[in-house]
Amino acid sequence: MRKRRVIWGSLLSIVIFAVIDLVLPSGHEGHDFWWNAIPAFFLFFGFIGCILLIAIPKFIEHKWLERKEEYYD
Repeated sequence: MRKRRVIWGSLLSIVIFAVIDLVLPSGHEGHDFWWNAIPAFFLFFGFIGCILLIAIPKFIEHKWLERKEEYYD
C-alpha cells in the first residue's frame, strides 16, 4: 500500500510540475539553445536522468557484481 502511494504521489507531482511549466512563462525569451524552446524539457530531462541513475547501477549490479548462492562453498 505504501509503495503504491509513493508511485502515485510521484506521478502526481510530475504532472503538477509539467502543467506549471507549460502554463507559466519560463523567462527565457532569447532561447540561447534549442532545448530552451521546448516546454517542460528540463522536467523530463531530469526525470529520465534520475531513472537512468537508478537503472544503470542496478543492471551493473545484477550482471557484474552478483554471484551465485553457492559461490563461496
